[in-house]
Amino acid sequence: MSLPLLPTVLWQSVPYGDKDAFLDWELAHWLTHIEVAKKTNTRVVPLDKLRDDAFAHSLMHRDASSALNLAVDFNFADFDLNDQDSYYDFMLAHSDHHQLLQNTAGL
Repeated sequence: MSLPLLPTVLWQSVPYGDKDAFLDWELAHWLTHIEVAKKTNTRVVPLDKLRDDAFAHSLMHRDASSALNLAVDFNFADFDLNDQDSYYDFMLAHSDHHQLLQNTAGL
């Protein structure tokens, strides 16, 4: 039985600067990465430092994309989640990429 995942389109509505909303999103995001990793046989790394260091997160996206034979178009480490404009750009691009990963993985 797979986990019912929060629709990624809702990720775009997580307000910048709302720490509680971001923590809620981080849990949903983490659980989504676990489900993607199960389907792709890829690693999962802690995301507790995502706001300040997104490199490990970017590697998870790269590995899952490669396992699903998808192009790796984004380096999510290039976004600055402490900058409001970059934060919203990240949430938009990131939610789209997760939807692609999830659809391709059959989630």
